[in-house]
Amino acid sequence: MTTARPKGNVNAKLWFFFKILLAVVLFAYVLSKTDYVQLLALKERFSWGWFGVSFITFLLMVATKTYQHYFFIGRKLNYFRTLHIVVVQNLLMNFVATLAGIASYLTMLGVEKDVRLGKATETFILVKIGDVVAVAMYLLLSVFFIRPIPDGAVPIMVFVMIFLLFFGLVLFAAIFFRDKFLVVLTSFIKYLKLKDVSIIKKAIGYLEKISAYPRKNILRTIIQASLISFAYMGLTMLWGYARFQSFSMHLDFFVVVFVFSMLQFASWIPIYVFGGLGLSEGMSIYLFSLFSVNGTELAAVLIAIRVLAYLLNASLILYIPLINHLEKSSISKGVA
Repeated sequence: MTTARPKGNVNAKLWFFFKILLAVVLFAYVLSKTDYVQLLALKERFSWGWFGVSFITFLLMVATKTYQHYFFIGRKLNYFRTLHIVVVQNLLMNFVATLAGIASYLTMLGVEKDVRLGKATETFILVKIGDVVAVAMYLLLSVFFIRPIPDGAVPIMVFVMIFLLFFGLVLFAAIFFRDKFLVVLTSFIKYLKLKDVSIIKKAIGYLEKISAYPRKNILRTIIQASLISFAYMGLTMLWGYARFQSFSMHLDFFVVVFVFSMLQFASWIPIYVFGGLGLSEGMSIYLFSLFSVNGTELAAVLIAIRVLAYLLNASLILYIPLINHLEKSSISKGVA
């Protein structure tokens, strides 16, 4: 007697296979654009000084993101324990898939004795709202400094701005109209027959968490989340710029900010696997081409940056024993 596989498991596996296939196809496209002579010549252009800047910036990014989670958990966990969870999440997001990183974060945080699963989900949502607001601010900042704005970039910006406006309106409605808004939204989704779509169900669950948050605290909390995210995303933009400089590719800083803002938005679509392999490089080639950046040189540098990013993220594995030691030391000394 055979047991049928749950349909959800089959669909999840097919979706994961599709994401891997898409990543491979897009990365193959980037490889087809690559001049291997230029790729091998990058070692002669490598700047250890800028690599040092990118490495320090990377560590500051991890520390800042950890502080953000530590802050919104309510300091109920030791900072170094929070760092351990963030590092594991980061590794899974870069070497497996975005959803795997999210699942590991919620699971690891949810089993902590002082943190409820609901609190873990709430923290994740607040951090993501802060990230969206911060990236929107950097995108607007880049547009202000880039002159002239390429015609090809205008439709993309309009699309992103419409998305941000929609995101803001939904968030506003969830905060101020609460249950009334959720009833209307749920009815509308049922009417469209989308209530069983996984991403829609998760989005509704997140909105329910936000609507249940104390109204007198929610705006202050979102501002706090946005300020910490602004610092984190600033480091992310600097990290992106420093990596190009590491291979002596001199790009306008605000063009890099524009492209990386777009890449951040794309990274939140649940289609990223292996840290955005293929999709990130493909989008980068397209977006930088709008600013007349040499595609052949860029493709070679992007491959080198991908290898460098994997090495930096893999190096975090070496820090886990150190993090555990710091955690135990701080607990024994009574440090939060």
